[in-house]
Amino acid sequence: MKLIEEEVDAVYLNWNELSKIYHLDLSLHPYLVKYRDVFMVGCLTGLRFSDYSNIQFDEVKNDMLHIVQKKTLLTVIIPLREDAKKILIDK
Repeated sequence: MKLIEEEVDAVYLNWNELSKIYHLDLSLHPYLVKYRDVFMVGCLTGLRFSDYSNIQFDEVKNDMLHIVQKKTLLTVIIPLREDAKKILIDK
């Protein structure tokens, strides 16, 4: 059996970059706040776009996100970071 390896560039945002996005002043473009928040929830939960883009308020229970994944139809329970809770609960 031959193992094939491929060098890849890992593309990701570090905590400093995520913090800059989260705290970005969008007062001149308020319509972008919703998109920034949806993006941040995706980064903070690790969910697929199809799952995090349609989160409902009733899926947040006891600081946890209870969601049925669209791809697998499996229920997952995700502990929410403080920033994610603020986005999901305060908005």
